[in-house]
Amino acid sequence: MNLFLIYNHELIREESRFEITGDRAKQAISDHDLRDIKNGKEILAGVVNGQIGKACFSEISESRISGHFSGERNSPELLKIDLVTAICRPPTVRKVIKLAASFGVRSLSLVKTERTEKSYLSSHSLKDHEIDRELLLGLQQPAATTTPKVKIYPSLIDLLSSLEQNNENLRFFGDQQALNIRQALGDTLKEATIAIGPEAGWSSSEIASLQKHRFTAISLGVRSLRVEQACAALIGCFSMQLSPKENH
Repeated sequence: MNLFLIYNHELIREESRFEITGDRAKQAISDHDLRDIKNGKEILAGVVNGQIGKACFSEISESRISGHFSGERNSPELLKIDLVTAICRPPTVRKVIKLAASFGVRSLSLVKTERTEKSYLSSHSLKDHEIDRELLLGLQQPAATTTPKVKIYPSLIDLLSSLEQNNENLRFFGDQQALNIRQALGDTLKEATIAIGPEAGWSSSEIASLQKHRFTAISLGVRSLRVEQACAALIGCFSMQLSPKENH
């Protein structure tokens, strides 16, 4: 892992110290292979939704990790992309949350669709602490600290009714029968909302609702992709299309 992350509540700010205990300490040792790191060693670190800098360890044990943190710079800005995906199989949900954090999208909305299995809604992958865990893992690889806002909606209609009327925010949803993505995007893009349905696709009524709320259908081709694969491909396409000023 590239970045050792510290939560705000683990900081003792007046002393520039941090202290991680319990299961979090065990998980951090496992994630970062800290067993061989000697006291006094500095590594790249960051505070979740805060600065990136260096952590210097004074104690590393199975029950406690402590040391000093010094912030040096801000995290890269989030992309002006809001990602919407159907609630699908728990392993896929975990991958999507991690991917959203790694790419740095602005928000992630997980939506129950007409084709979402009811059993998925009670999955541990949708619990707050599990979402936080996947966000943390997603931030470590790109060495970033800012997390997307994650929300869960009981239906597509609930999501659509919550969207702000923003003419600069272009809206797209995945549909194999639609325009090629190059044709749909055009030359200028300031910000976007991308909606990716379940692997079985959006229902006809959901497609009608999306179109009613200014969503344009786009396609990545004739091959059926997993949800996390479609997310990665579309975020990559859209982030490249954003103007340099908006993307950096």
